[in-house]
Amino acid sequence: MPTMCAFVAQGWVPQAIAETINQTTDYQALQRKVATPGRSFTEVLVDIGVLDPERDRQMITHLNRHWLGSDRHGWWPHYPNKGEVLKQGLVKLVQVAGETRLPVSIYWICTGFHFQCVVAQSPAQATLLLLTPPIPNATDQPASTVAEPMWVVSNKSDIDFVVRQAAMFGGRPTDGDCRRMDAAHDIWEARIFTEAQSS
Repeated sequence: MPTMCAFVAQGWVPQAIAETINQTTDYQALQRKVATPGRSFTEVLVDIGVLDPERDRQMITHLNRHWLGSDRHGWWPHYPNKGEVLKQGLVKLVQVAGETRLPVSIYWICTGFHFQCVVAQSPAQATLLLLTPPIPNATDQPASTVAEPMWVVSNKSDIDFVVRQAAMFGGRPTDGDCRRMDAAHDIWEARIFTEAQSS
């Protein structure tokens, strides 16, 4: 049986998308580009300057094959219209950013039972949460290329699991940052830091 992997991450593609949105001065033009009919999700990322077709060929292949694939190589082949879900999630994020002029952030939460985008607005920022089922074969996931410090608070057994999962993707607990917070209830925290890598 394949290994199922669950985690929260940002990664360099979501970070690059957020930077593109945060640097735009024409939200309506960006929203139109993202919503262009007939363009795949990866084509849209090229169109808005997030991906370069030459430099990022491996990432484009990975996104098309694993994220959007409907065959045996796809991580979630039974979910239809994944590319359109991603595009429309970005359309909504750009719309909220344009209306509020808030900075944006994007996180992938890989642990659920659905493939969906949730856009949340707070007084400080607009956040797109990309919710997906776990990855069926954890070895297919390329390591993150973004430094992403996160703190996980949970029971000790869950903290041990999170540390093992983070290690699969190049992450590690920061020295001294895996500690007991509440001895009476055996609650622990781990600061997981995914090291930046060159792309």
